[in-house]
Amino acid sequence: PSDAIKALYQIADGDYAGVIGRLRTNDRVAKFVTMFADDASYNNLVDNMASQNWDEAFRAAHTLKGISRDMGFVSLSKCTSEITGALRAGDHETAQELLPTVQEEYRRVADAIAAFR
Repeated sequence: PSDAIKALYQIADGDYAGVIGRLRTNDRVAKFVTMFADDASYNNLVDNMASQNWDEAFRAAHTLKGISRDMGFVSLSKCTSEITGALRAGDHETAQELLPTVQEEYRRVADAIAAFR
């Protein structure tokens, strides 16, 4: 399993060393990766951006930013941090422009997780 987890983090542009340093074992990383995949924050972000429900979009982006950071998904964490900042500032136009990057990075992570499962 350790090689599979390492490969997942390579595909997802993740920080395997950082996450293993926090979670200590590959089994725990695998457990939390599965929980990440099942979290609704990404879908909530996309849905609330589409319906222009900015408060809920912000909450979803903020949650996704935190769990991406905690799981060591570096690129996803960076772009979700940017969209969270735009939503916090009320800059909805910039948030809309940033959404495709979040979607692309989320797909990269989701695809890596799907290959792992």
